[in-house]
Amino acid sequence: MTTLENSRDAFCCVAYPQEFEVSREALEKDAMRINHTLTLSLHFAEPEPGELIEIIVPWGEQETDFTGKEWGQAIVGSVTSGSQINEAENSAWGKYWNIKLKDRRERIEVVFENVNFLTEGITCIMFHYHKMTGRDTKQCFGYRIPVRKRPQDLRIIQFNAEKRTVMAGESVKLSWKVSGADSVYLNPGNIPLNLAGTRRVCVRKTVVFTLCARKNEQTETRELEIYTGGDAVDLA
Repeated sequence: MTTLENSRDAFCCVAYPQEFEVSREALEKDAMRINHTLTLSLHFAEPEPGELIEIIVPWGEQETDFTGKEWGQAIVGSVTSGSQINEAENSAWGKYWNIKLKDRRERIEVVFENVNFLTEGITCIMFHYHKMTGRDTKQCFGYRIPVRKRPQDLRIIQFNAEKRTVMAGESVKLSWKVSGADSVYLNPGNIPLNLAGTRRVCVRKTVVFTLCARKNEQTETRELEIYTGGDAVDLA
């Protein structure tokens, strides 16, 4: 598990994980709502009773936001120590938690559950450290926790035709979807394609179309035969 660590004076925060990893398919299906867990380990070199930690999870649709408003309202925060934690929200900019230290412990962990974030993958959490005893001071820490797309295995998800039997000279629509490929081609013709889409092709005689997907030295193919005239019964 990777960590992200910043420190300033007597305060240090470590976030687990440093980045979230999800599949490209999950992004496409809006499946990022899979309730991640985010743990913050807070360390104080010289903690004092009464110190207050404020953690803000900004919501909205901007690059500096962590999650959408609806998702942000569902996040739950807890501490693993006896320190007190209270949550609140500001309808304009996000949800936040106040953590009040009860003793001179050096480290506490804050666990956030039901975490879902923007599909753009640019996220941010703000940490505000208030020293409530003596002279009031404030230290701010911003963390950007990106969402990284996990490399996908090469796979032809689908390769279909709207119908399998046509009249000679008639066109037919082909559709396909591929994941993890660097390039996709349709044969005959070695026609370059996007990872997913549709294309109309003219069929003058019974023909076998081949979808070819490549990633580095790996190749996946799938064939689809289209019949003309009385060569076969319509299979659509």
